[in-house]
Amino acid sequence: MTPFLKKFDGSKVYALGDAHIQHRNMCRGVSSWGNKSGTRDFNSLEEMNETIIKSINDIIPEDGIFFFVGDFIFGDKTKLPYWRERIKCKEIHY
Repeated sequence: MTPFLKKFDGSKVYALGDAHIQHRNMCRGVSSWGNKSGTRDFNSLEEMNETIIKSINDIIPEDGIFFFVGDFIFGDKTKLPYWRERIKCKEIHY
């Protein structure tokens, strides 16, 4: 478990669950699921992944405290460092 890097006062705290970066079946444009309900309305996996990362960076400041409370990526876990490095926030807890 990683300790907090600063005094925790409840400000600048963010949480996200189930980002599912890299999850093809969550992306409507490339999903192999027969029933597309529950998929995200993107044409490509790259578009979905980039939108997720951009949204995180647009909302969460570099000095925030960010908790991932669900699936961050899906599939090839060796790509976790790549996706983590794309997020500007310095303090992330999984």
